[in-house]
Amino acid sequence: LEGIVIRYVGLPQSKRKLDSDAKMETDVSSSSCDMDQHCAIMSKLCKQSESILNAVPPEKRLLIKSNQDSGSILLLKTDVRELFEKNDSATFASILSQICQKSNISCDEKSDKEMNRRIIKKVNKKDANIDIPTIVSKIIENGNMDEETRRIATLIQTIENLELSADYNIIREVHENPLTSDIIERYLCIIHIHRDSCFQKYHVATRMTDSMPLYRGFSIELCSTESARKQPPHQSLGLLTKLDLVRLTSSDNTCHSDDGPLMLKMKFLPYMVRTFICRNGLSTLTKNGTQRFNKYAFEQLTKWNISKDMIAKYLDFFHGWAKYCESPSQKNSDGDILSPLNSSNYLHHYYHFESLYSCGHFKLKDTKESFCGLVVVVCLEKKKVKNFAHKLSDAIGCSRMLTDVNVMSNLDMARAIQKKGGGILCITEVTEGVKGLRVLAKGFEKYVSIVMVGCTKDEIESSYVLNGNPNSKEMKKTIGMTNSWKKTKCAVIMELSNSYETFFQFDTDEALLSLVRKLKECSDSVAPDCRPGILTFFPSIPGFGKSAICNGTTTSALNLQNDRKVILRVGDQVTEKFYPLVLKEKLQQPSTIYIADKNATPTSWSVIGNICSQTQGVAVCVVPDSSALQTTTIESRLNDEGEQYVMKHDYPFSLHLLAVCMSRVLNRQSHTHCGKLDSGTEQACMIVVKFYCLYRNITAASLIEKISILGRARNKFINIPFFKEDTNPLDPLPNDLDRLLRRAIEIQTRQDLSDAESSQE
Repeated sequence: LEGIVIRYVGLPQSKRKLDSDAKMETDVSSSSCDMDQHCAIMSKLCKQSESILNAVPPEKRLLIKSNQDSGSILLLKTDVRELFEKNDSATFASILSQICQKSNISCDEKSDKEMNRRIIKKVNKKDANIDIPTIVSKIIENGNMDEETRRIATLIQTIENLELSADYNIIREVHENPLTSDIIERYLCIIHIHRDSCFQKYHVATRMTDSMPLYRGFSIELCSTESARKQPPHQSLGLLTKLDLVRLTSSDNTCHSDDGPLMLKMKFLPYMVRTFICRNGLSTLTKNGTQRFNKYAFEQLTKWNISKDMIAKYLDFFHGWAKYCESPSQKNSDGDILSPLNSSNYLHHYYHFESLYSCGHFKLKDTKESFCGLVVVVCLEKKKVKNFAHKLSDAIGCSRMLTDVNVMSNLDMARAIQKKGGGILCITEVTEGVKGLRVLAKGFEKYVSIVMVGCTKDEIESSYVLNGNPNSKEMKKTIGMTNSWKKTKCAVIMELSNSYETFFQFDTDEALLSLVRKLKECSDSVAPDCRPGILTFFPSIPGFGKSAICNGTTTSALNLQNDRKVILRVGDQVTEKFYPLVLKEKLQQPSTIYIADKNATPTSWSVIGNICSQTQGVAVCVVPDSSALQTTTIESRLNDEGEQYVMKHDYPFSLHLLAVCMSRVLNRQSHTHCGKLDSGTEQACMIVVKFYCLYRNITAASLIEKISILGRARNKFINIPFFKEDTNPLDPLPNDLDRLLRRAIEIQTRQDLSDAESSQE
């Protein structure tokens, strides 16, 4: 038996029913006794759970002879439940007895000796004198450990430092083989994280490190070194408290292979998906819509280091989940209407959605022929044209539908002009005004189409007459605003009578066929070049030489023969937020070779990956060669409540690179640099050090690894020589310079950690 998970989900009071065998009251009408009733139910269920666990203890073993005769195969292939349903009790017992006899099942002494036995028991931590946090602290203090042990130990130490609510349960597992007299013993520690809030705290604390991801529950194996393994099994537990004999490894035997970490993630992924995205993302979906929910889901999957193929698969799944949540009331397999979706009953809806999704419902439509641009349906009342707008959206292939054009941004417009997954249809009323659309249409006029339904002067007057407000000021105002809509600069403006609010046949009506044809022609005429492009960026620090590399980079200089455009953006010269501008320009022109002349520190890597994913682009990373890109370990002496301790931090760049970058910054003439970082800048060197420290706890190898998985494509690297060829290998830095650089990094580290503690408080 590998394990049993029993989960009880509270149902709404109207749905809370029990089987007649339970002999408990149902449909409690009084809210005052509802809690007592619920607790009574839970109490009985807990007792049933205990009976299940007692019926199947961990030590229980199935004694079946190892010979693979036909009887054993018959036993394994027999469906006992089906056998019981098809026969009466006496016949069932007789048939089952015959199958067992053929399978040679017995509990005699001889068969017991032929079997391997595995006994698992929980260890009392106090009696065994095992304290996992203490052991981990000694391991880290000793420093003699492999990389895997270091990462696991760091994870546990972080849990303790953040005071996260966690349990550490020790399990003793013994394998016995009576035929060979071999006894194999091992100890596992099962770690259980109690609260959802712990995951956010852990992520914030480790977001700039190479720390292991945190899961709800996982196990590690406590292994002694070779000297400990030679001791008798009953003594090995005591040896775990000796520092020179302890190390930690993952309990999964596959953890040393390349597929180990992925396999571990895949075990937890379905739970994480439905809990941390489908449930926790409901508020985002409700408040901000499908697009923001999809972005939230993508950020979560990226945070968990899920492979690009799995991300692509799950993004389609989340798109379907969003459509399900926004759809009308759903009915289960029995025809009953499910209660409104919320975070408490989401599991009922989630499993119902899974069954529908597996049958092809709510799946993302083929976006090869999607609409490109924005269609604004203008009317007098939104509710009257809602059905018409849905049909029009399906006919032309829009991927999104909005009800307020004034909340759209330039970024939304940039996404709308994508040929794959683009296209937005927005419903708006005449009286909501055209100002927002006019601001949005600047630069996007050729992508905007307006369809006015029932907006002629006669139709407006008739509407006000029917409502009992003829010749009112509101009517004159509405007519005036209608004229403003008709004067808006856009690709095309088309008008339909108000009869299409209630009756429309897109398959046969010539006016509607003409409308769809015209809109598709506008879409095809402005569709952007959707070939995958390139986003070039620099994970570097000031003085690296980005501008020197980028200067003169043009289409002609690169000798491009495929009509691609080169866009160079210098971060210090951009007045707006840099990466939102990059995303907007890449969405408008996905096939471009985009060069971002900006120091791309680790905090921006996920943003760069998101841009590449949305634009189907490839990230090209410019890094120095191995003489400058090499792991540097710096010791920092820190104080905590008067007690001094030493921490070691890794950085991906050499101190030689840091010294050269400082020198280049100081050699810039005062007040000449567009980013205001030159010889005239106060504490210019410490600013360079601050950028260097943004890469804290990232090794040269982990930098390459993290960047290689950004976005949805296998990214590329350009290695450039940083030092002169005749200076390799480099001479050691002068002692004074080396000491000063390390001291500057230590000072900055203290400042960063102090700021982090203040922000947490």
